[in-house]
Amino acid sequence: MGFPVKGPIRKIAIVCGELSGDLYAGLLAEELKKLDPALDLVGIGGPALRQAGARILLSPISGFGFSGVLRQLPAHFRLMKRAARTLLSEKPDIAVFLDNPGFNLRLAPLLGRIPKIYYIPPKIWAHGYSRIQSLRRHFNAVITIFPFEGSIYRKEGVPARFFGHPVADLVEKRKDDRDVFAPPGLDCSQKIIGLFPGSRPTEIRNILPMLIDAAGIVQKQMPDVQYAVSVAEKSLDDLVCQIISDNRQKLHVWRKHPYTLARAATLCLCASGTLNLELALIGRPMVVFYRMHPVDYALARRLVKLDFISPVNIICGYSAVPEFVQKFDRDELADTLVNLIKEPRDQEKQLLAFSVVRERVGPPGVSRRIARFLLNMDSDVS
Repeated sequence: MGFPVKGPIRKIAIVCGELSGDLYAGLLAEELKKLDPALDLVGIGGPALRQAGARILLSPISGFGFSGVLRQLPAHFRLMKRAARTLLSEKPDIAVFLDNPGFNLRLAPLLGRIPKIYYIPPKIWAHGYSRIQSLRRHFNAVITIFPFEGSIYRKEGVPARFFGHPVADLVEKRKDDRDVFAPPGLDCSQKIIGLFPGSRPTEIRNILPMLIDAAGIVQKQMPDVQYAVSVAEKSLDDLVCQIISDNRQKLHVWRKHPYTLARAATLCLCASGTLNLELALIGRPMVVFYRMHPVDYALARRLVKLDFISPVNIICGYSAVPEFVQKFDRDELADTLVNLIKEPRDQEKQLLAFSVVRERVGPPGVSRRIARFLLNMDSDVS
């Protein structure tokens, strides 16, 4: 498949299945509507896509990890069949798929000759290279979010475009926030460590106890430091509070935007993921943690061909921020955390790396550039 798409672009369908994908889908939908207010925008997605003006056809499920997906397979396939029927009846001029390859790569073949674009395509360079065959067969093009991805896809005959990483738009959108970080019971004149355990329930169950353990290590050496846990969305509040209540560590819960906590924090302890890039663009030092179900981790080690897990380190090409995966040596972690809190030189090394990240993800306006590309796909844009 390839360019161009026939006829004027009057209806676009956007398909996303997770919180981060919904955020990016919302940014894209917002820009599409600005460029063409008459555009009929339909979607399979969540609140951000709806708020941007898309007519939501279905709301997705989200499994995380191999074992999590297996538990949800029946619902997964039911949703897929409903999604295919619904999208075929809508007859969009283009369908744009975001991330979530386990769902999207199975849905795309069911949509016949509807032109398809994969925005945030599978990371075939990390694992599952054979998926390139499905991308070549069923998609007109991919829109990548890392600058090095394009050459990989083009070499395999898949048209690819890079407009930057949409995380730049997320950060830009909230750069003028005036939110004040002042949770009850927390003395903001003291050093604060922010804990960011992720946005999926399974992720939080695996990683938040790890972050709390790390906070306890710092507490022994620096008793005046305070801690606040960011809750990514309201539906996760009960889970976070339950995990916190099982620990003796004194932790405050921050239920507003994570950037407000990040900007107030001396150091951020976070799950590996897109938030790492957001923290880098904001300029906050971090330590990255990751833990999976042991079965998932054993499978991932066989499948994934990466030296790093944090996108900051992947983009930089070296260990710019410390990573602790599955477990950690307590003495090593204590040294890492205390040095990052006390030593300006250690923080400056990260800030220097963040300037590299900022350059490589590209300037804000990514979603607008992609929207313009999509609306002009009826001309030769290859």
